Amino acid sequence: YVPLERLRDWFDLDIELRLNDSRLDIGTGQGLVIEQRIERERRWALQSRTGDLMSTNGPIVSAEPAWLAWPVVDLNLSAGVDEGLRPVSPPIDRPGDGADDGRNDDNSSSEPTTLTSFGFDLLAAGDLLRSSGNLSLNYRDGGTLGRSSIDTRLRLDNHRQGGTGFGWSAGDILSPLLPLLSGQSEGVGIAFGDLDDRQTLDLTRTTLTGEALNGWDVEVYRNEELLAFTRIEASNRYQFDDIPLRPGLNLFRIVLYGPQGQRRERLERIVIGDRMLEKGQQRWQSFAVLRDRRLLPGSDALAAGRMLAASDSLMAGSRYQRALSKRWLLGLDAMSAGLDDGRQHHYLALHSQNSIDNWLFESRMIKDVTGGVAVRAAVQALGTENDLLLDAERFTDFASIEVNGIEDSDRLLERLRLRWNSTAIAGLPMTAELERRRYGENGDRPARDLDAARIRFSRRFGHFSTSTSVAAKRETGLADLIDGGLLLSYRRSNLDLTSQWSYRLSPATQLRDINVNATWTFSPRMRLRSTLRRAFEDGADSRATLSAIWIADTWTASATLGYDSTSGYTLGASLFTSLQRVDDRWLASARSATTSASASAQVFLDHDGDGRFGAGDEPLPGVNLRAGFAGKLATTDPEGRALLPHLLAGEPSPVHLVENSLEDVYWQPIHTNQQVLAGPGQTVDLSFPVLVTVEVYGKVTIVDARGERPAGKVRLQLTTEQGAVVMERASEFDGFYVFDRVVPGRYLLRIDPAQVERLDLRPSAPVALHLGGENASDAAVDWRLHRNSASPTH
Repeated sequence: YVPLERLRDWFDLDIELRLNDSRLDIGTGQGLVIEQRIERERRWALQSRTGDLMSTNGPIVSAEPAWLAWPVVDLNLSAGVDEGLRPVSPPIDRPGDGADDGRNDDNSSSEPTTLTSFGFDLLAAGDLLRSSGNLSLNYRDGGTLGRSSIDTRLRLDNHRQGGTGFGWSAGDILSPLLPLLSGQSEGVGIAFGDLDDRQTLDLTRTTLTGEALNGWDVEVYRNEELLAFTRIEASNRYQFDDIPLRPGLNLFRIVLYGPQGQRRERLERIVIGDRMLEKGQQRWQSFAVLRDRRLLPGSDALAAGRMLAASDSLMAGSRYQRALSKRWLLGLDAMSAGLDDGRQHHYLALHSQNSIDNWLFESRMIKDVTGGVAVRAAVQALGTENDLLLDAERFTDFASIEVNGIEDSDRLLERLRLRWNSTAIAGLPMTAELERRRYGENGDRPARDLDAARIRFSRRFGHFSTSTSVAAKRETGLADLIDGGLLLSYRRSNLDLTSQWSYRLSPATQLRDINVNATWTFSPRMRLRSTLRRAFEDGADSRATLSAIWIADTWTASATLGYDSTSGYTLGASLFTSLQRVDDRWLASARSATTSASASAQVFLDHDGDGRFGAGDEPLPGVNLRAGFAGKLATTDPEGRALLPHLLAGEPSPVHLVENSLEDVYWQPIHTNQQVLAGPGQTVDLSFPVLVTVEVYGKVTIVDARGERPAGKVRLQLTTEQGAVVMERASEFDGFYVFDRVVPGRYLLRIDPAQVERLDLRPSAPVALHLGGENASDAAVDWRLHRNSASPTH
């Protein structure tokens, strides 16, 4: 008998004795030790059956850029008819009122007008000039209005896969993010160096950019927390500015949704804190950019991009950082840029990052050679449930692209920010921010102070993700403002719903606008998508669309009916397809492939054992391969080939051969797992040679004073010719042993030397075996072991 109290202590269980039926009630918070062990073994067995997809074991096969290769192309064609009222004469201000107040003082005439339009969007990615080429093209034909526009971007990248080593980018690029100097500026230029763009120079924020076709929706998650979303309107590019960072690993998941129901994801990692660089490591990068320009003629870059200070001016610079220890990093930046004052400004910046225990410190000083100084200091407290950031900035007669650099802007003198991230309150991720700005007098703009506060809660439960925020702003000479927002996302297999509500609480309570996007999946081939936007201020208007989407294997089409309260009804249609050339033939797909990599795998019986598919080898159809961390399944065709698209670009993606899909249990692949490392649009050729395995078997007997008898539990080892143990087996009670599924090759078979010594046996010479090739049959080796003076024979 065991006292119940002692049993509770031993197993750390909540146990209640029920005397009426002689039963023990055990709390569900923690299982028995044996139950935990059974659950672990169940997980291990499941992991083994699914092929250990998350394992990084296996050789890495990378793609070398070619001089010229067929690209992967995403193409979307669209056409529309817009029926509504259009003004036929320009608005005229009434003469004599003494001012142009921006309002029509007479009624301009309008009449029903039918407008037709056509457009196409193209994204292409592939090898060009031994680098990775990316082309973006947008064309809009104004139809009956006679206004057409075209915007093109061409970029070449040559970076070592995995983000390390020297690399360069040229063409239509984004300049690096330099805190207090410049955000990511778009233009024509070149950037080169070995600095990993994912290693941020700013502890507090970052910018996330990428490419997708116009009309796609983009969501950003950090560690499964929904941060923001947007819809791509122009230039086939999305950009999220001022994304807040937290200490440790910031794993951003960027999810893109196409208007015809497509979906793709990409990951971006940014590490804040200790060991961003190892001791002695250094990184550098140089760049030069002509802002707001396009490489190819005929592009309307300014209309597509965002306007910055001194457009078309040259911005050039370099940045360097070195880790003096695993906790201390120093950096030096230099930049030259033209501002709206008509001068070219030259900057030098020195910055330091240091971590002490659970604290992270950053300091930065920037000197404008022709002007003033900017100073920044930041400290972060690193914690698992709470982290705190305090950031102070001061500007003395300082102007840059990011700060005070645009004409007629406010002159910022000081900025103080406090941010608190916590999950300690009922387990809810919470972010609270306080900010104070002080502006100096600048022309007709008076000096003033601005105070702002913001708090945001997010929660994920079941199929719902929700985020609630409230922001307050107080500015000298203006009324206090309090705004709020609610972001709600609901995703199930047949329904995707995203809604955003914006409202004002002060000075007057008012609902500002509502945005709702919903997609219903009726079948794998049919979806219905609707959008609704209602604005309640600044000329209240309503917009709604309803789209029917048809999905085939090679294309996706949609028909859309829309309504705009200011312009009337619209009717549109679009067609999307993604083209990829594999094995000398074009393949079309309804899924986007321009930002992902692909693998073309071949599985075959390697009869000659050389690891390459040759004339005497046999392709294996019907073999299953799983690709990517999601384990997407593909099956080989009669030629033993399978295409594995939509793999992560720039990072190793596992490809696993499912062994139980092989016909013969004695077939053994040389590599069960391989990893694909390729850039966007690249296809890597993989080979999975399969060998016909053999058996090595026999019987072990021992001879001593009592005679000869079977020897059980004798350990036998199959080693390489150099002595490395490949397999080990023990003989059964009747002396028999079997090495099954032995891959052909040259081996040595021996008795375990440690057991020979322990059992007082005479050492025996290993047996050389040549398995496979012309001698593909099994090998039988019997052993007679003698004690002391007797020599073993086999």
